Amino acid sequence: MNRKDILGNEIKSECVGCAIVRGEVKLPGGIIYDGKSIILAADPEIPIPGFLIISSKRHIQSFAELTVDERAEIGNTIAIAERAIKDLKIAETVTLVQEECSKHFHIWIFPNRFSPIRSGCLTNSDMVCSICVILMLLPKIMLLMRILKT
Repeated sequence: MNRKDILGNEIKSECVGCAIVRGEVKLPGGIIYDGKSIILAADPEIPIPGFLIISSKRHIQSFAELTVDERAEIGNTIAIAERAIKDLKIAETVTLVQEECSKHFHIWIFPNRFSPIRSGCLTNSDMVCSICVILMLLPKIMLLMRILKT
């Protein structure tokens, strides 16, 4: 079953992560960082300003499978990306999410658009971001809840 990216282009690969690494998926804004073992880009499926994805160039599933050098490169990349998100005033804090359901190691860097430091309520943009994250994570949360009940 073929999927489509955010731009409507067909993803022909079984693994979206591998397709991204091979350049088969058109990334919004292109690749931000092309390192030795990872790439950093805007997430190709969820168009939220500052929402980034770090993908391993190797087809692995778990953080535990990373080498020492890969973990170091990921840590440095997260630190630089987080600083850029904050310096550009996209968000004051970020949330990191690493899940293994997709079968290709990646980390999402999600900008937390709402901050208690800001005055007033959530803006429409903040609510859309929050709803996107909830909808995206809901199946994973429900699965975790089922696992914890057993």
